[in-house]
Amino acid sequence: MKKSILCLIALFLLPFAACDKGFEDLNTDPSNPTETTVDRLFAGYLSQTFWNYDYWANNAKIGWMNWTQQITSTTNRGLSEYKQSDIGKDNMWIELYTKIFQTYRVMELELSKQAVAVQERSQYRQAAMKVILYFYVSKVSDLYGDIPFSEAALGLADEPILFPKYDTQESIYRSMLEDLEAINTLFENNDPEQLSFANTEDEIDIYFNNDWLKWQKYANSLRLRLAMRVSEVAPDLAQQHVSDILNNGLPIIETPADHAGWNQQMPGYENPGLNDAHIFDQAQGQRSRAAQTMWDKLADSNNDADIFDVRARVFFTRNGFGQWLPIPSSPLAQEQNNIDLDPLFDADIPALYSILTPKFMGGRNTPERHFLSSETAFLKAEAYWRGWAAGDAQAAYEEGIRRSITWYVDAWNSVNISSQQLTMPSEQDFTELFNHPKNAWNTAQGLELIMNQKWIDNMLDPLEAYSDWRRTGFPVLEASFTASGQAIEPPLRFVYPQSESIDNSTNYQAAAGNIGGDTPQTRVWWDVQ
Repeated sequence: MKKSILCLIALFLLPFAACDKGFEDLNTDPSNPTETTVDRLFAGYLSQTFWNYDYWANNAKIGWMNWTQQITSTTNRGLSEYKQSDIGKDNMWIELYTKIFQTYRVMELELSKQAVAVQERSQYRQAAMKVILYFYVSKVSDLYGDIPFSEAALGLADEPILFPKYDTQESIYRSMLEDLEAINTLFENNDPEQLSFANTEDEIDIYFNNDWLKWQKYANSLRLRLAMRVSEVAPDLAQQHVSDILNNGLPIIETPADHAGWNQQMPGYENPGLNDAHIFDQAQGQRSRAAQTMWDKLADSNNDADIFDVRARVFFTRNGFGQWLPIPSSPLAQEQNNIDLDPLFDADIPALYSILTPKFMGGRNTPERHFLSSETAFLKAEAYWRGWAAGDAQAAYEEGIRRSITWYVDAWNSVNISSQQLTMPSEQDFTELFNHPKNAWNTAQGLELIMNQKWIDNMLDPLEAYSDWRRTGFPVLEASFTASGQAIEPPLRFVYPQSESIDNSTNYQAAAGNIGGDTPQTRVWWDVQ
């Protein structure tokens, strides 16, 4: 069994050597080939964080973006329930366990074979490995709840575990928070003896180019995100970590130079095998259109002059007749308004309703977001509003809006020709936006205001928007009903892959019982709304 798993790992690693430019030119140390193996693995490991087609087309667009009404679809009309994509719903589970976790364990194994002195000098590299793992584990756990964690991908261990148990989501979150806290302490030592990744042509650590301070900021920012995720179910735990980060001034992502993600300047970004993430205009016949819920947060009417937030022009475009025309999300409302099916981006048939901007929301060169400074601003605003750290909630909230708009305008301009460039809002424009009745700060409604803006900002990080909506109940969504008037609700989690009930049956059954049933309406641990 171990031999067959080794073969599978080898097959998995082959594409990295074949596709990633520069690996054959690494400056290797013939006496220490294992170190090079770890570096090569880390490059492939990072590449797996680029969200693939299934993430966008079959999960984000059909699922999270539609469920939280960032967008909607003319195919909502006639729905009797919100369904999960059979094609895409297992994608993130498969990516985590066949790629991310497997690679992490192999890197662990390779490092364990090193001399003790090399292991001691590899702590920063191991910390970076763990930050990426926790970024992905948290997202998968947020979708499913309890998942294999402590025993995951240990088929190559001295005592192989082929049927891993499911850890509770609570224990996973507590472990990740504790480890991320320890990672900050490790980086604070600023040890000059720590080894860097063999970054030939900047193609190994393509995130931060061996800048350990940036890795420290990413670790602390991720801890801030995860701490706030448990704000409702474990407020004392959340406050403990939030207060430690903010009141002690730990470094977090605050500027574009610190952002975690992918952009056009990164090696491999234009590789069609990787970057098909935003091609989600026609997946499963889904006709994505501007949702009224999102539109109402960006404009006062369908008149061009009443658009008060430039992000409306980034996300959506006019219909085939030159009109801004968003549509409701509820199947009943679509029935009552005679929403037609609309064409699938057919150049010969004008769209009846406002579509997603093809070159940005559907473009290959659109930057990929993993953690931006806008999110840290909104997390700080929520922390200050809750009284968990000393700071000005309104100032942080407005800074989050400013950072979000700045990123979207810059990102838009980076992928569009000069005649289609957007003008960055002036200081007066920002002031007017902050004072708009839909945005003006009000402490009593502070959480709703923060979460509304964070939801807008997460248009290109829709799983975060979906998790925040489940955690806080914001934004308030348009009530959805079937054509016959029966209320329907978006799913609250993904059901486990069917393969788990077959291949890991005993542990699957225990997990399903522990969470209260493997159904779409079962709440994950931190979702207590």
